[in-house]
Formats: sequence, C-alpha cells, structure tokens
Amino acid sequence: MRHSFKSFGFMFFVLVVALMWVSDASAQSTVKRYSVKFVCGKGDGSILATGNYTTAINIQNPNHDPNSAPVEFRKRYSVALPGETSGGTTPFIDGNKLNPGEAFEIDCPDIIKAVRDFCPNPLCKGFATLEGTSDLEIVAVYSAADPSGGGGVRSIHTERVSPFGHCPIRTQKIDGQTLLFIPPNVRGDREFAGHGPCVNFSLDLRTKDQGTALVASSFMQAFECNDSFSSPKDDFTAAEGTQETVIFSAGPQSRILGYNVANNMKESYIDTNHTTDFFAYPGNNPVLSLSFTGDTSGDESGTETGVQIALREMELKLEDCGLAKEKD
Repeated sequence: MRHSFKSFGFMFFVLVVALMWVSDASAQSTVKRYSVKFVCGKGDGSILATGNYTTAINIQNPNHDPNSAPVEFRKRYSVALPGETSGGTTPFIDGNKLNPGEAFEIDCPDIIKAVRDFCPNPLCKGFATLEGTSDLEIVAVYSAADPSGGGGVRSIHTERVSPFGHCPIRTQKIDGQTLLFIPPNVRGDREFAGHGPCVNFSLDLRTKDQGTALVASSFMQAFECNDSFSSPKDDFTAAEGTQETVIFSAGPQSRILGYNVANNMKESYIDTNHTTDFFAYPGNNPVLSLSFTGDTSGDESGTETGVQIALREMELKLEDCGLAKEKD
C-alpha cells in the first residue's frame, strides 16, 4: 500500500511538472516579437556610403477602444559588427506601456545611449527587439543626409514591421502587363527630321508605401542626334520624362517581401527609320519586350515618340498579416 501511495505521489509530481511545462510553453507561444533594424551615426564610406544616418522607430497601441487595457512590452538592443563579428546585446528593458491609441518613438540618441558600451564607433548598426503579448503598430523611418550638414536629406524610407514568425508567407503570381509611355517634348520643334532620335530607356522596380505596393518607374530620353549619340545642332528636338506606375497593390495588412525578376533594366539605340523598333529580353529581366516609336513622317516629339513596355509575368512573395489576424 505504501508503495502504491509513493507511486501515486511520484506520478502526481510528474503530472504537475508536465502541466507547468505545457502552461509555460503555451505562454511563450503567445509572445509577439518584433525585430527592427537600426542604423545610427556617420558613415565614412568603408561600410556604408559617406553620410549621416538616422533611425526613428515609431510604436503605437493600435487598439483605440478607450476601455481596453494598455499594452505592455519590453525591448532590447543588439549591435551587429562588420567582418561577420557579433556585437553585444543589452538586457531586456521592461516597463514600456502604451494606453489605447498612444504612441512613442525610439530615436538614435536612445539607442546609442543603450549600446554605447559595446559600440564606440561613429556608426552603430543592429536590431531593436520588442516583445509583448499584444499587437503593436511599428513603423521605422530611415533617413540619410549629406555629411557636411548643409545638403539636407538625401533619402528617406519607411518600413512597417510585422511580428517575427507571426504572419504567414505566400506566393502571388501577377500577369504580364503592357504600359504605354510617351515622354513630353522638352525642347526643339518636335521634328526629328531623320536625325535619329538617339534613345535612352530604363525601368526600375521598387516597393513603396511601406512595402504594400510594387511600382515600375520608367525613364525615356529621345533626342535629335547623329551616329555618335551627339546632337547635330544647337536647337535639337528632345523628348524626356519619367513615368511611375503601380503594377501591384498588396493591401494594408500585407507586405511585399520580394519578387523573382531583376530590379532594373536599360536599353539604348539609335532610330534609323519610321517603323516600330522591337527588342525582346530573356531570363529574369522585368521587361519581356519593348516596342519603340522614334521618328515618324510628321511632328512626333511629345505626341508619338514613345515606348510600349511589356512587363514579364512575375511571382511575388507576400507576408499576409491580415490572414494571421483572421486565424487568431
């Protein structure tokens, strides 16, 4: 009988430990972790281009119900060193709290103060990690300025940050599209008169609006020229311009992570006739083909001189946080 009681007691102890482990594992699974890249300080050209870099991490409690409880989270900073060297990591800092609808910002001075002991260099890079059990709205703002301080902002980029491992990833196919681009006339009498035109064209793919849209940005220049890409006279005719087209919108709860084509392409040629000039591109070029109209029998610059762009079918990788919230 005593032996049975001891066995029962041992089994009860094992059961309690198992339940504690399951409970702890369950609690851990509810933690939402956000990892935000930061770049702070002055680049000298050895690692990043010369310039002053800043990061501002904006954090909001997206729940605007005034009767809901505040969200609490903790944060820590990890420094990434060049040469595939790991840097230091701060302990987690608790006590961060935001009431419904409230927001605050973590700036470079806050980050540098926390990591200065293991990042004495003028330029500090790494990650800010935020953990909590509630949803957060996090947008990082990155800017780069002239190192002299007199040139203003060179570039600015915003990035919406989703919980790590929380939002499902899917592949989205988008059909090929055809775009027509006729750049405006910028000088001359609009008549190329058999002098070319010399044509320069480029197309760049990029994401915008915090990764929710894929944009094709096209540039075309067509100018009156001779065989050496130089103008034959001072009052030469020229058409030039840029066109930006949204070719895919992911929606406010999704983000474009990547795509299976190249980011850019270029083409240059000299038009020698009044017919359409066709170019085809293989592989992962974002453009399937280009059809140029250069010189015609009349005044064409700004009205007929242009390009028909056939974009290739693409596969996009999307992070769908909207789907994650539907499953919660």
